[in-house]
Amino acid sequence: MGLLSDLSNITWALITVMVVLILYFHGPSYSVQTVRTAPSILTSFGIFGTFLGIAFGLMQFDSANIESSVPVMIDGLGVAVWSSVVGILGALSIRLRHAINSVRGAAKSETQQVTIADLNNAILSLNESMQGLRNESRDSASSLLQSNQTYQTQMVESNTAALTDAISTLMTEFNSRIEVQYGENFGKFNESLGRLLEWQTTYSEQLDSMLQAQESSKEVMLQAGRSYEQMIDHSREFNQVAASLGEMLKGLEQQTRNLEGYLSGLSGLVG
Repeated sequence: MGLLSDLSNITWALITVMVVLILYFHGPSYSVQTVRTAPSILTSFGIFGTFLGIAFGLMQFDSANIESSVPVMIDGLGVAVWSSVVGILGALSIRLRHAINSVRGAAKSETQQVTIADLNNAILSLNESMQGLRNESRDSASSLLQSNQTYQTQMVESNTAALTDAISTLMTEFNSRIEVQYGENFGKFNESLGRLLEWQTTYSEQLDSMLQAQESSKEVMLQAGRSYEQMIDHSREFNQVAASLGEMLKGLEQQTRNLEGYLSGLSGLVG
């Protein structure tokens, strides 16, 4: 029971399917045609289970964690072995049943006597069946051996690649930490020094611009003062000219009135 309890769910599923097929071939489907085709089907199903188990183990294999991947690989190999065993046993049971039925049918036949030739033919048929099973078992064992060799080769390559990657990652991380520890401070110092020089240059340019702007503002203020003084002088001259024009207009008005008086007197004399 301990051996059966160690089987995985996939193994039990394959065994169940193959047992159902074996019972079907032994039950309502049993015939001469079944004897010819059923062993090949069961053996092929066993080979399929072999490759399925190996593929399942390789698919779940993790080269970075070999210890935890070993049980999964063993489960996959268990699927492969048990499916092959059940398939071969099912095929052998069908061939043995046919051989036994052939012998019994020949012994119970009342109209046919068993001869040495019939017995020889039965033995030859059994030998052919056993030879077919032997060839199928040899093919299955060869496939399993080849898959195991492929698995071992892939495991060695995976372990070598994982070890190489781990060493490369370790060296890269070590170099990166050394470079960061000793090179980052110098890089920050150079960057700060460059920013200080850039700020000094910018400050000098801004100071020159401010001095030039101050000189320009001074010149503008002086020019504005001179213009204001000139405007005041011109205003004074304008006031003087306006006063002179006012007196001149008053004189002209007086002269106009006098002229009108003369003209009135003259018109009186003439009239």
